[in-house]
Amino acid sequence: MIMYPAEYNVVYVDRRARHDRVQHREDFLPSPISSGPESYDGSDGVQEEHEEVVQNLQCLLSIFSSVSICASGSSCISLLLDLDKNDPTPTLVLLDIPWEPQPGEEMSGHEGRHDSGVAAADMIYGLPLLKFICIEVENRRMSGLVVPIAFLVNRDDSAINGLSNGQPFWSNEKPHLIEARELECIDCGAVDVMMSPIPKDKAKALYVHCHRARRNVQKSRKVSWVGVDERADEQKPAREASEYAYLREKMVSELMMDICKPKKTVFVHRGNQPRIPSGRMEVIRRSIGSWCFSAHDFTDEELVVCASLMLEHALQVPEVEEFRIPSDKIMDFLTACRASYNPKIPYHNFRHVVDVLQAVFYFLLRLEALPAFTYGDGPVARVSQRSLSNILTPLDALTLLVVAIGHDVGHPGVNNAFLITLKAPLAQVYNDRSVLESFHCAAFSQVLRKYWPKCLEMRKAMIDMILATDMGLHFEYMGKLEKMKKKFDEDGGSGSWDNKVISEHKTLICALLIKCADISNVVSKSS
Repeated sequence: MIMYPAEYNVVYVDRRARHDRVQHREDFLPSPISSGPESYDGSDGVQEEHEEVVQNLQCLLSIFSSVSICASGSSCISLLLDLDKNDPTPTLVLLDIPWEPQPGEEMSGHEGRHDSGVAAADMIYGLPLLKFICIEVENRRMSGLVVPIAFLVNRDDSAINGLSNGQPFWSNEKPHLIEARELECIDCGAVDVMMSPIPKDKAKALYVHCHRARRNVQKSRKVSWVGVDERADEQKPAREASEYAYLREKMVSELMMDICKPKKTVFVHRGNQPRIPSGRMEVIRRSIGSWCFSAHDFTDEELVVCASLMLEHALQVPEVEEFRIPSDKIMDFLTACRASYNPKIPYHNFRHVVDVLQAVFYFLLRLEALPAFTYGDGPVARVSQRSLSNILTPLDALTLLVVAIGHDVGHPGVNNAFLITLKAPLAQVYNDRSVLESFHCAAFSQVLRKYWPKCLEMRKAMIDMILATDMGLHFEYMGKLEKMKKKFDEDGGSGSWDNKVISEHKTLICALLIKCADISNVVSKSS
């Protein structure tokens, strides 16, 4: 039998374990509690463990060289995030699931997730932990190489199919059937379901699951849209070949194909709305109307609520009535947008998007292109009648807000110069001109087509605005601004401009606003 025990990571989650640690095959196993403590060197402080924990470790170490033991859900999530960042190999995750349903299992997720850290709910375990991990994998916040396995604990085997004590189930005339609890684990995303203690003959199946996960990923890596042909990379050392692995997987081939696929959410819902405490809702409302807004002060769920409140405020204007959609549809749109940004990207993620959106919202409030917002920094001086902002319409304001949400969709975390120097196929598609911005336009159109198709009527204006975020064109836009200012002064305002001139300058104003919002993070927002 050929085995490569060092190829895969193994994470074993069991609340009965004494504490978190790594158990190597060559180390002494702790003694089962039922047999009492035995001689042990005490190097990790563990002298005895629950009997089933020891048996499960024996099974795993019979084929894998080491096992990371987690005694809580939070430590498991933290470990998976670390492995995901630093280790491209498959990770087998065995999760203890109580046989009897536990209170709170019906919850679809947990509250307070923050994409810059681990889950806020330290007590998540069992079926909710399985759900959480599978949703994170599906939404690409964890590697697709995570292989979740459920093992059921605390079950009275003698009660199967009404058997008497000590009678083996195979002696019964009725065959042993798959039961509802096992199917429930599969429905939540488990690759396989086993009973604890795990029989040693199941260790081979665990290894096969990891091998299959690796093969599936290898099959999906054909031709890169960002780097070179995957086959060429096979000739390189593993470390060098993996340097651009993330880029190869995350660009057009995945985003454009899967962006419209309905995704599960880690929100805890009441209806279609995230459950946000009333006190936090007050903080959110006051923050989005203030220049002191900080996106890092809010969780993922709260950022989506921030965005929804700003959109709903803009949609209350009668002039944009035809673009209105129900609140639950807005939430679906924003959830899809959030899923199209990768939280592992340190800057161009959904948190940056909401920061840009709020800056645009604040500008529009101050320019009176949007109606007054009850919460915020308070009244300001009226905008001059000669101000260029007077040519902005409510539809322009709505377009700007929508563009802010989608202006970096699918960002890979590198810039245009990187893609051009790499001779990435994506750069060749767009002839080395505004490569990422052109890609964002195309990708965001797919989101709108699925979740808010009416907005595609604004597509030309949206493209102009998104292309303006290319910093390579910065000085070109500064030149356009100077020409517009000169014409405005010479003509004594915009009163004499015809519709064509107004349309051209309106497009430029919107482009400049989105540019200012996009780089507003470098401006102090302290009060």
